[in-house]
Amino acid sequence: LLGVGVFSDVYEILNFSSTTSTREEWTRPQRMARGKFKETAFERNGNSKYVIKHLKAKMMKDPNKFCMAASDLAVEAQILNSLDHENILKLRGWANGGIRSYSNGNH
Repeated sequence: LLGVGVFSDVYEILNFSSTTSTREEWTRPQRMARGKFKETAFERNGNSKYVIKHLKAKMMKDPNKFCMAASDLAVEAQILNSLDHENILKLRGWANGGIRSYSNGNH
């Protein structure tokens, strides 16, 4: 756990699995991108280059809080995706189903 927010927590990615946890198959571009991330996931000193931000499980208990948290995370993702600066985090990916993933809790 690297960071804690009101709606979500940030974790360091320690490993990339080559299997999918969803019933959907990855497209060829998705497989290629994942392979590239796996190849470049760690710096020479062993530090991970990637983190993942998850909504807190308690947000699922209250539909209003969940909607607010999910929309906040989606807006943050869009903002990060639009930025290009060496000192600002870059968005490298999001849930396989995109914003639709929030509709069933599989984000």
